[in-house]
Amino acid sequence: MGKVLIDCRLVGSGGVERVFDLLIKYYPGNSSDLILLCNHEHRSFFDNFGLQIITTHLKPMSVKSSLMLDYYVSFKKFDFVIFPNAHFHIALSNSTKFIYFVNDLFHIDCVERNWRSYLKALVLYFSIRLIIKQSTIVLTISEFSAKRILETFSKKNINNLKILNPIVVERVKKRSLVKAKTDVLSIGTIRPHKNQYALFAIAKRYPELTVKIIGKMGSDEEYNQLISKTAALHPNVHLLTKCSDSDIDTNFESALCVVQCSLYEGFGLPVIEAQRQGVPVLCSDIPVFREIAKESAWYFDPRDEENIVKEFTAFRSCDISSFINKGYENCSKYSSDVLASQYRDIIF
Repeated sequence: MGKVLIDCRLVGSGGVERVFDLLIKYYPGNSSDLILLCNHEHRSFFDNFGLQIITTHLKPMSVKSSLMLDYYVSFKKFDFVIFPNAHFHIALSNSTKFIYFVNDLFHIDCVERNWRSYLKALVLYFSIRLIIKQSTIVLTISEFSAKRILETFSKKNINNLKILNPIVVERVKKRSLVKAKTDVLSIGTIRPHKNQYALFAIAKRYPELTVKIIGKMGSDEEYNQLISKTAALHPNVHLLTKCSDSDIDTNFESALCVVQCSLYEGFGLPVIEAQRQGVPVLCSDIPVFREIAKESAWYFDPRDEENIVKEFTAFRSCDISSFINKGYENCSKYSSDVLASQYRDIIF
């Protein structure tokens, strides 16, 4: 095992960034062989890891960035380079193993009906296809995403496809019964495919409950305004767009349940985060949620508001404690031991 360069120029609270945080924290080899690449402005954050750091002013998705990576690979003699699919990178060196991380194919699978969206999807398709063909390993976060990658880019173009859990549950948090709780939480960036608008059906049917929509605003201004204006019409809906991780943990304390109405996900981190906190989960009946939660969640049709309310009502009358225990059991799939085993299988 030789030197490994991890390109960490994407930082924040999203799923991609969390995976790269795990790649650093749970690296199975000698930490002295691990080198991080980051932008100058984020140097202070990565200093906390106590690892070797290379800084640059170049942003990930550029030709200059691609040339820079090849320079480091050729002259710094890295054995592995791990980088995410926000990068456009053409590998010029054959001596290094490139690990290309693709969390999902959202921008290809969920194309809006306008020419800009179609053009973006087309460009992404060909650029990802090119990089996948050059990569030694393609890394993703769920069986669902792996299946979509194979269906979209053909197995013959993919050398080796691996799955790495995007979350680690070190321990679960036991808490009091939820019968007296009154908060319904939904967690995730405000985006059309997250389908937060469906939550207003629950808020309207149950005015005695508080519906908290937690997540920063996305890039779709029209959808942002729709959610903001509709939330203002419902006194029992709180739109919380500036919550830290500790704020979210505090909100879990008063939560009756977490409701995720997504139409598309590559994984669904809030489902496991809620179960870790002892909060039962209701979520969309989509393949990836079925994969990660199995029988530990209560499902509904995210496109049918009547069905959402019906299933939510049925959930409230069930043995909620049994779903909490099922959630705890489900979290065992995301232990540090499982991640370490997956990681070793990728690197060694």
